[in-house]
Amino acid sequence: MKKIKFSVYLVCIAVLYGLVAFSCSTRDPIQLEQLEGYWQIDNVALPGGERVEYPPSTTIDFFTLNLKDSTGIRTKIQMTAPGRFATNSLKQDISFTTKGGSIFILNSTSYDSIRSEKIVKLTHEELILQNERNYIFTYIPFDKNLYDLENDER
Repeated sequence: MKKIKFSVYLVCIAVLYGLVAFSCSTRDPIQLEQLEGYWQIDNVALPGGERVEYPPSTTIDFFTLNLKDSTGIRTKIQMTAPGRFATNSLKQDISFTTKGGSIFILNSTSYDSIRSEKIVKLTHEELILQNERNYIFTYIPFDKNLYDLENDER
């Protein structure tokens, strides 16, 4: 009788352990198509715990993707008038790679070596990237309707 109780106890422990491990390890899969578009920086969390908040800005990151070959372009652009954007000639070619169950953006330009950023979170409302120096960048979608550039005093 004791052997049966002990066996049931072990089975219960194994099932509970499996459920906890499974629930902790599963997360919503990242849908890369949600990255495409205009993103503005909201804040940066530094490795020491300090957080730097950024006010709304008209300088934003614009991502265009080719999901068939896991590549794209990341461009810094400046909103100059309602609905109009200017850019410099510096564009970053990007590609995506998976490592340890995480997706990374590999950024490269003709002026820079390849840099890697881990996609921590990607939804329609938020993009969180962690770079190689453990800075965590939080972006929000750019809303051009928040800006009246004809009367902007910046």
